[in-house]
Amino acid sequence: MKKNLTLGQWLIEKTDGEAYRAGKLHGEKHPEVDQRLINKIGNLKKLLSQAEEAIKTEGITLIKNDISCDMAVISYAAYLFRKRASAETTMPRFLRYQLNNILFKQKGGAL
Repeated sequence: MKKNLTLGQWLIEKTDGEAYRAGKLHGEKHPEVDQRLINKIGNLKKLLSQAEEAIKTEGITLIKNDISCDMAVISYAAYLFRKRASAETTMPRFLRYQLNNILFKQKGGAL
């Protein structure tokens, strides 16, 4: 049976060992993010749907095939991915500006 892990659990499992506990500086500390890792913590479609739902809670109506909405979803998904991998949870400023611009355009009637 396939074991589904959160990113945090995977990182702990990957780095936890005798050398890590002893404080030695060798060994894998920053695993490479590849498709295998993305599959372990939830596939890309799942991450994109989570990003879409999070953006909708901001009051934004996502428009299919609109480049600004699509880019916002991709940026938000990347933010969610990085947020799970680190203690830094602050949304990047560019993403906040991107979401604000879409919201202002929609509320102002430009989209």
